[in-house]
Amino acid sequence: MSSYNNAHYIVDTLDSIAKQDYQNIELIVVDDCSTDNSVSIIDLWFSKNDIRYKFIKNEKNLGLCKVTNLLIENSLGEYVSIIASDDLMIFDKISRQVSIMQNESADVGGLYSDAYLVDNSGDILFGRFIQWHRHFFKIPEGYIFEELLEGNFIPIMSMLWRKKCFEVCGRFDEELAYEDYDMLLRVSLKFKFVFSNYPSVKYRVHDANMHKSLQGISGVESNFAIFYKHIGIENGKYDEIIRIKLLAYLVRMYDLKSLKIEKYYKKYRLYFSREIPLEIALSSGLSYYYLTRIKRIFGKFIN
Repeated sequence: MSSYNNAHYIVDTLDSIAKQDYQNIELIVVDDCSTDNSVSIIDLWFSKNDIRYKFIKNEKNLGLCKVTNLLIENSLGEYVSIIASDDLMIFDKISRQVSIMQNESADVGGLYSDAYLVDNSGDILFGRFIQWHRHFFKIPEGYIFEELLEGNFIPIMSMLWRKKCFEVCGRFDEELAYEDYDMLLRVSLKFKFVFSNYPSVKYRVHDANMHKSLQGISGVESNFAIFYKHIGIENGKYDEIIRIKLLAYLVRMYDLKSLKIEKYYKKYRLYFSREIPLEIALSSGLSYYYLTRIKRIFGKFIN
């Protein structure tokens, strides 16, 4: 469990782990230098609960990707389940998922399920996590890189990872603002995924959710970096999808006035042709959307 400034929810999360009906659990908690009283709450909780644990207290804030690497590095089990300190596990999450994974072949790297959405009080909201992100006739299984490339739909807290994935695919990228999407893409290139049609977790929706903070500059820049590293996969099979995604993130960086927009556009141009409206926008300060409308009306700009 990663912990950062979730004192209000953290006991509920810890309780949901302690109540698992699977007994062979090692609980590792990394607190990333919380500024609220999360650490004292966790210490008190451990003093009252008989559970095998390791509690790592960062003396400075390292960020979610470094914290997740610490969780993996300190784990001893064959399987790993990662949860934030505001989400909740259904009581039989681990037992159901371990049972399934033990009957899967070694090329299955992870299992995921859907997740209930809950509010601040833990009350279940309308809809579920996957439905909230994507609509599928059949939930993807097997090698799902292409489906993930279109957009992430996996509730990461629902995952049961085979730890071997991280040995083969490497550590979480500590240059990114968030951890899950990049790792899902990397693992899905080398391992299969299976889906369990049993919502195993509750994802808490509140104002401090990580996904909301990722709408800002750091999140958009991380999204660009994630897609950029996949250029050329399978002889460029997915490059057109990636190009469209990268351009969308460049435009979003421009709207957010990212100081790195020109640097990222130069990286884009190493692989893809010029985007004239964006170049004019960068040099003039005009609206990119205004320039693209002019382009559609009057034809192509002169190269």
